[in-house]
Amino acid sequence: MPRRPATPAIDALNIHPYNAPLTVAVKATPDVELVKQVRDIDTVLLAVGGGGLAAGLRLALPSSVCVVAVETEACNAFHASCVARELVDVSPAGVGADVLGTRRISELPWSILVQRTDAIVVDDASVTTARHNLWAQCQLVVERAAVVTFAALQTGAYRPEPGERVVAVVCRGNTDPSDLLAS
Repeated sequence: MPRRPATPAIDALNIHPYNAPLTVAVKATPDVELVKQVRDIDTVLLAVGGGGLAAGLRLALPSSVCVVAVETEACNAFHASCVARELVDVSPAGVGADVLGTRRISELPWSILVQRTDAIVVDDASVTTARHNLWAQCQLVVERAAVVTFAALQTGAYRPEPGERVVAVVCRGNTDPSDLLAS
């Protein structure tokens, strides 16, 4: 039997998806664009999993902008750690588990976020409702995990002050739009 040639060694840089300085820096890029496009932001709501995007956002935004991390009750690594005042493990479940389902927020994002970021949670039912409402009202197909910000506004988990300029970050990846069409 002929021998297979040896697989050549591949030089690759291994970068953690949310616990590395380069990752946090790159994930700040959309936030810099946000600041350029939307003037006078008071508050930004965003979904948090491992924390890389939130940490990048926190570093990119002016300190005057309030950052609110939104998670589901069943995927709440950041919120649970804020309550405990230290990193803790959670058991991710529910509608956000596929994207927000990290067992623990990472050390680097935690160190950036802990003193300067608020944390709130929403339940799975409100996430499902918010996702369907965004589809019905705006024809936006968004992933369940990223619609937590909209759910926070719809349910009153986050209540803006009169005149407060709030940005709710949502994204469209990691989703199957076919379940939006089922009644």
